[in-house]
Amino acid sequence: MQEPVVLKLELVNTHNQKIINEIKTLRKLQFKRGVPDLLQVGQQKDFNIIVQQRLAYNLQELLHS
Repeated sequence: MQEPVVLKLELVNTHNQKIINEIKTLRKLQFKRGVPDLLQVGQQKDFNIIVQQRLAYNLQELLHS
């Protein structure tokens, strides 16, 4: 069975590169409970890309339950 993943894309020439900051943060927090695993990061043509583990719940769902 394949693991569900989240794929995030952002244009490389974006003024405020949120994905680059997210990658740095997730790398610092790797292997902590509740932090998704980074499966792949990189750049493809005009996009920065993150592929990460999909957790069962997101923060918004947890805050509103």
